Amino acid sequence: MDSLLRCCDDDTTFSYIRGFLSAAWEQNHKTARNFSSLPVISVAVPQQIGLAECGIFVILFAKHLLEVP
Repeated sequence: MDSLLRCCDDDTTFSYIRGFLSAAWEQNHKTARNFSSLPVISVAVPQQIGLAECGIFVILFAKHLLEVP
């Protein structure tokens, strides 16, 4: 899920996303909601080798998301 090769494992990334969703839900709805059962769908993303091209990869990935329905 991360464009930087070998940066982060998917379980950690999904844990952060679920935590963010829970916090955002609680802030906006004033109730708690558990997102631990939210299904995970892995998608192929362009991969970068170095640390300097991250901006380019963000733009290319955004372009990809807009082109693929």
